[in-house]
Amino acid sequence: MKFMHLADLHLDQSFSGIVTGDSRIKEIVLNANQKMFKNSITACLENNVSFVLITGDTFHQPKISIRTQKFFMEQLRRLEEKEIKVILSFGNHDYYTENKYWFEWPKNVILFNKEQVETKKIVMKNGEKVAFSGFSYIGPWIEHSKLMEYPARGTDVDYQIGFYHGEIGSTGRYAPFQVNELPHDYDYFGLGHIHVSQEVTQRPLTLYPGTPQGHHRKEHQVNGIVCVELSNTKPTYTWLPVASIHYQNDEILLDAAENRQMILEKLVTTILAMQRQKNLTVLSLKVRVSEQETAEILREDFDSLFSYLQDELVRQSDAEILLTDLKIELSAKKAFVMGFDSDLIDDLGHRFSEPSQFKLQGEDLFKNPLIAKYCEWDQSDIEKLLVNSSQLIKNEVDFGDEVRT
Repeated sequence: MKFMHLADLHLDQSFSGIVTGDSRIKEIVLNANQKMFKNSITACLENNVSFVLITGDTFHQPKISIRTQKFFMEQLRRLEEKEIKVILSFGNHDYYTENKYWFEWPKNVILFNKEQVETKKIVMKNGEKVAFSGFSYIGPWIEHSKLMEYPARGTDVDYQIGFYHGEIGSTGRYAPFQVNELPHDYDYFGLGHIHVSQEVTQRPLTLYPGTPQGHHRKEHQVNGIVCVELSNTKPTYTWLPVASIHYQNDEILLDAAENRQMILEKLVTTILAMQRQKNLTVLSLKVRVSEQETAEILREDFDSLFSYLQDELVRQSDAEILLTDLKIELSAKKAFVMGFDSDLIDDLGHRFSEPSQFKLQGEDLFKNPLIAKYCEWDQSDIEKLLVNSSQLIKNEVDFGDEVRT
């Protein structure tokens, strides 16, 4: 069985830090939220999913504009035309209250609109029975865990799906819960509220999809929506990007330049060559400068430089890069001088290339179950980590062979 899990869409949230006179970028920003959701529905249709699970904070606020409501219902009807069910709950931002919706919910939508955990069952096109257990917010806060209210897996269903909008922890205002309390006999547990995509547990498979569209510079780690497949073997999932605006925090190193012309050319060329997502990249950039004189030049005409770079990057990227924040930082001199040669670092790295030796060094990390699941490295992964670590040390330290030359 294949389904799509969405959360934290925040369809009516504005975008932070985007100030521009360019009409093309204004148009992108105006339509970004709607485009993201259209892309999400299209992905559901193209992947021929059995149902769509939406776990709270579809909207950014409890009072929703009529225009946004109409758009949302229209998109859900695209799924209704293909007989795809939508299981929908409400979070702390869009908590449920009666009589605020100006349009009828499409018949394919199964609403969870109570704060008590409920279980609702549906029958798929292939005859399989699926039970859904979950709740919604009816106010901005829930200050206790709801997991004890979840029933045991049903004996008369093929799949048991749980969903939960809340935060991991012992205390908090957003239905705080402990991971070890999750019902292990469920087939899937879909979360909402945390905007960073992450796998919480494998049994049951428990995911935060994260927000599919970032709205400020802190939301730069966006994976999209998640397509989940359940079977008799191990469940699998795939992230599908749907955003049209991507926030990116990055830095570049600017080596010494002879004059202002070279500085400007290097800046523009380096930024344009940076790896970035498709569509519009909203860039916060730190420029690390190796020479004091270059740093002083950049700071002397900072306002003019920032304005020029912003306009030039928009022009040369065809409105795909908008620079919104620029910082100049003088790189610190290497603080350490070692009396031995740099080859010794490579020799030390080789000592840990054996998986047993490598794992021994990180023994304390591997004992933590939340960390260990991200630390399953094969031999090629280990070798790559050792090479990168060695190079990082070489970049920050002066060695005997370098001092002598």
